[in-house]
Amino acid sequence: MGGCCVMWWLGERCFGEEPVCQTHYHCGGIGRVDSQVPVHLRERVLFYSQAEIDHHQAWPSKAGKLIHEPVYISIDKDVLRKQDAITDWSNGDMTLMQLQAVLRIIYAHEKVIGIDITGECSATLDYFSELKDAEINNEANEELLRMILEENHP
Repeated sequence: MGGCCVMWWLGERCFGEEPVCQTHYHCGGIGRVDSQVPVHLRERVLFYSQAEIDHHQAWPSKAGKLIHEPVYISIDKDVLRKQDAITDWSNGDMTLMQLQAVLRIIYAHEKVIGIDITGECSATLDYFSELKDAEINNEANEELLRMILEENHP
């Protein structure tokens, strides 16, 4: 499910026989991925489009009202615009600041039980381009990790 920025998901156990979480929130996806979700699980998967996230006033209230369980956050950087992260997938339109705002809302209202960040760019034969891409990604990683540490240890 490429193109997601924040999702509450613990692998197959999310919807398995002993579910760890009851609902999966898929935010900022590139294109429609809801058709990839099995029909019997669609009522437990909530999608937020980039347009919904772009509405700065609507997103915080919507996010805060819908999540009522411990969350695991998986951040896939391919949702970020190219200025903020370089990935192997098509980049999205979300800014790093928008992503941080969403994460702060989650931390303010929910118990975060874990987090991971994915979306690094693969190595290429163009060494200098690779260095520049890595520098951009490292800046995004540092900003996200700094914010996560601040939220976990105020």
